[in-house]
Amino acid sequence: MTIETEPCPSCMRDMAIPPGYIDEIVAAKRKTGVDLAKDGVYEGRLESCRACDMCVGGIMCSMCGCFIQFRALGRDAYCPHPSGDNWKAGASPDQPGGEA
Repeated sequence: MTIETEPCPSCMRDMAIPPGYIDEIVAAKRKTGVDLAKDGVYEGRLESCRACDMCVGGIMCSMCGCFIQFRALGRDAYCPHPSGDNWKAGASPDQPGGEA
């Protein structure tokens, strides 16, 4: 069986991300029971990340090295952009980093 892979956007060319890997780690985090961002907040964070100059390949933050899909899930997560947290716009007290 051959596993198709895509090159990691920030690693050497011989490193690869198997298809579905990011979805798997996101699903695993959702199953942990930890406080997560609400769906609308999560989607807004992803949109912000994908439009960011620090986003590599639409999946990785070059500031912290995280997969954006994974980082954006955390209820209390923040954007590490050097000019400030790009997720703070519209934040509310019950949902840091995004709209309630």
